[in-house]
Amino acid sequence: MTDLSSFNPANANDLFRTIVQEGGQALGRPIDNVQSLSGHLRRLAEDSLKTAAALAEGRIDAETAREVFEGRKEVLLQMREFVELSALQAAQRAADAIFRVIGWAIFNRTGINVAPGLVRPG
Repeated sequence: MTDLSSFNPANANDLFRTIVQEGGQALGRPIDNVQSLSGHLRRLAEDSLKTAAALAEGRIDAETAREVFEGRKEVLLQMREFVELSALQAAQRAADAIFRVIGWAIFNRTGINVAPGLVRPG
């Protein structure tokens, strides 16, 4: 992690490398509840196989199986929306990190804070 309070890039390449580094670190942070998706998918698969077995054994009819699968489709669509929201949150964190880097670079070169809200790391 770069000490942004003393970050003073010598050139655009230095700034670029730090932007990439800080943005990547921001994207690498865990997003709440993402780990639970794999558990949901595993459970969805297990339950779907149980439904198929029940249908094959005649314990449920085709209409009931269709209704169950439609319900599971809705769950998957909700999961997709959750993943999309999580990606947007990660993108926002990366954008915040990038503009924090740029803000500190400008402040440390000029003494002028053009990015209100800069907080010294640490």
